Amino acid sequence: MKNMRREVKELTEEPRNKIYWDMKDMVGGLKRKITGFSNFIFSHRLLKDG
Repeated sequence: MKNMRREVKELTEEPRNKIYWDMKDMVGGLKRKITGFSNFIFSHRLLKDG
């Protein structure tokens, strides 16, 4: 969970190298991270219950 928070924070903060990012790029990056994380949690729960 700490790693996920760190990665989202890195994507949403505005460091100097990301100032000119398009909003769609930022949202796309967040969407990929969150989707991957939710897939990981869901599959982990299936294995645990299964």
